[in-house]
Amino acid sequence: MKTSLFSSVIGDVAINLALINNPTATTDPGVNDDVSAGYTAGSTWVNVTGSRVWTCVSNADGAAVWVQSGQAAGDVIAPDASTPTGNGSAALVRGGAGGTTSGDGGPSQVTGGAATAGNGNGGSVVLTPGAKNGSGINGGIRNEGLVIRSQGAPTAKTVSATLTAAELLAGIITVAQGAGAPSAQQVPTGTAIQAGLPADFAVGDSFDVSVINLGGASEVASITVNTDVTIVGNAALPVPATGVQSSGMFRFRKTADHVFVAYRIA
Repeated sequence: MKTSLFSSVIGDVAINLALINNPTATTDPGVNDDVSAGYTAGSTWVNVTGSRVWTCVSNADGAAVWVQSGQAAGDVIAPDASTPTGNGSAALVRGGAGGTTSGDGGPSQVTGGAATAGNGNGGSVVLTPGAKNGSGINGGIRNEGLVIRSQGAPTAKTVSATLTAAELLAGIITVAQGAGAPSAQQVPTGTAIQAGLPADFAVGDSFDVSVINLGGASEVASITVNTDVTIVGNAALPVPATGVQSSGMFRFRKTADHVFVAYRIA
């Protein structure tokens, strides 16, 4: 290959035409293995102790980015065990600590990809525990703090109706039929429910819906089935006495393409 080199600087100019690699490292590369050390995008780094290969995708000074073989540039993957009996390293995503006087810690945010064209769906955030091997046990998802979730306005019904997917997925449905009459809230069809869920909502996935009967005595609120949706358990929510509310929780589990079973779990 031929190339032309030009510099406006008078005199000798140091030029490194060789791609710097590190084929005999005993540690993994870091942010300081950067342009100042001669590395460029495309440089490779072999950790002979850990049997790992890395490729530089950015050689920014003090902020180099190295990608381990087998992972994408956006992945954050901790190093594997360096010995046959060793444990894998922890992957840490942590917000910054607050100031020493009274500053708040920064949040650690994980955000799915946004849709940018047409009627595209947003990407889900998936937390997947490590898979077991042999007779081992799968990892769990541990929460060590207050669980905070976004909750939109509950769906409020005063007459019998067929719920839309959005009304069902609001997660809370209140029923105040009045006039001593029973109420029947029909769930959407399985096709309608699936259309309201993320595109990667898979067979075996589920969501919960709470129903609260705010009516008086004899005002039974019931959840009824629809095409491709069945209910297991008591779907009626009677009010035992005036001034006493009745509520129930249903877990909707996807069992096949656009097919759901709602289990009364509370």
